[in-house]
Amino acid sequence: MEAWKTATPDQISDYTQIAGLKAGKLIVMVPGAAQRHVVDRWLKSGGMSEIQALARVPIRGIELRISPQTTG
Repeated sequence: MEAWKTATPDQISDYTQIAGLKAGKLIVMVPGAAQRHVVDRWLKSGGMSEIQALARVPIRGIELRISPQTTG
């Protein structure tokens, strides 16, 4: 969770929330499809590598789930 907070840009961390870690996959909640798209693009442009480098446990993937109640 600390790796996510450290690596994520403020505009993304404001509306995302960590739901947990399951089998090496970090589960992140986002409020809608538009925000999911923004997070996905950031992850593919180097965000995933940053998180993996900062994490204390191995992260093999990130699952983005839509939850309308999500607030940072």
